[in-house]
Amino acid sequence: MNKSQNKIYLFTGSVQILYKDWMDLNLDEHELNRSSSFYNVQDRNTFVVCRFYLKKLASEFLDLPIENLKIGYGTNGKPFIENEKLYFNCSHTEDIFVIAITTLGEIGIDIEWLHRPVVISKLSNLILSDKEQFSLSQCREDKRKEMFLKIWTVKESFFKGLGSGLSSPLKHIEVKFKNDSVATILNTFAGEIDLENWQILIPELKSDLIGAIAINYRSFNIELDKQCLSEIMSSELDL
Repeated sequence: MNKSQNKIYLFTGSVQILYKDWMDLNLDEHELNRSSSFYNVQDRNTFVVCRFYLKKLASEFLDLPIENLKIGYGTNGKPFIENEKLYFNCSHTEDIFVIAITTLGEIGIDIEWLHRPVVISKLSNLILSDKEQFSLSQCREDKRKEMFLKIWTVKESFFKGLGSGLSSPLKHIEVKFKNDSVATILNTFAGEIDLENWQILIPELKSDLIGAIAINYRSFNIELDKQCLSEIMSSELDL
């Protein structure tokens, strides 16, 4: 795999296409306990596929056997690879999942289907700042849901990057879109959230899929390298 120091690698895939029964054999005790805690089979399979490919990709980046990777967990459960400066995050929506990997700094990613059912009136006060709620109310009705999901994925990606989880005050940061591919976030309350080095990138994904990447690294030269797992792994894994 051609690895660059100034890239974020995005690997996308379909759980239905990529899941295999034998993938469970590659899980450690903690991961097996986690997978068995899911009541929904689809959620369980998504976790297994994401973790399998995450470990496989990480082993290739680090030139280490999978069994030598040591995965630790932060205060809020965000996984990391011990003693290595390789950063990653995963997200999924329905059958589609994405894994982001980089050497640049802590990273978070979030994706959502535009067609997912969302009751904006019930969620906006929990997720959007007062200013964002006003701006959304002025948005064309046929574009309102898309704008809401764009803001939501930016905020989710940022807090996933921080590793602070869903308990974070989503409405207390504000999103500003510079253009179609870059956004910034502002802190709207006197909390201990350091935004100085964080950058938001909006990847171009398949039609109707919305996503955002937050990375703790400031540069105008970050490249996004998007790859499809079913294409690059098919021959090796006999998919």
